[in-house]
Amino acid sequence: MSSTTLKSMVDMKKRHLIIYLIIAALLVLNLVIILTPFLLLINNSLGSLFYKSLSPLCHQIDSRSICLDSFLKITDCIENKKFMDTTRSPDGIVIDNDQIKYKFPVCSRDVTIYLFLLIGMIYGIMKFGIDSDKITGFTLLYVSLVPIGIDGILQTLTEFNIILPFIGTYESTNQLRLLTGAIAGFACGMYLIPLLNYYWKWLLKE
Repeated sequence: MSSTTLKSMVDMKKRHLIIYLIIAALLVLNLVIILTPFLLLINNSLGSLFYKSLSPLCHQIDSRSICLDSFLKITDCIENKKFMDTTRSPDGIVIDNDQIKYKFPVCSRDVTIYLFLLIGMIYGIMKFGIDSDKITGFTLLYVSLVPIGIDGILQTLTEFNIILPFIGTYESTNQLRLLTGAIAGFACGMYLIPLLNYYWKWLLKE
């Protein structure tokens, strides 16, 4: 076996390890996100720890988050919310209409971004292979980012009191945040591994 072939095999194993570590990290992150409201519901101290540990990743605004209620139903944390309400629950427990609800530790958009980022990566591996570096074009990625971009930008403009004609003030809904997050997350996940492989090989001049 030549030294070039041996080096190529070692580099391939390094790439695979990085990809597996990314998938493992996303898997752990998604498990923490999903488990947190259930742990809060049963008053397990891990729920509060998980909730606070993910605060650097998300604004955790109550009105833009989804919760688990006492009947194990996933619902808006604040059903009759005020316009542009930015209240944050410090411990992940929300009182809404005299009902106790338990928050997911990231906002509704982030819930589906992280989940579908993982699903998109796994789908990409199954469809194209773990060593794929073929990027046929970024059209799908660009198109998938349009809904989340429009939704987020319009809401941000309203937050800064910039009112567009024919649109007026705008605040998204959790249902729309979940949908746009899923679309963007899935597409980004599909592109992530080919991009990683492409730039790895480019840097090593393969």
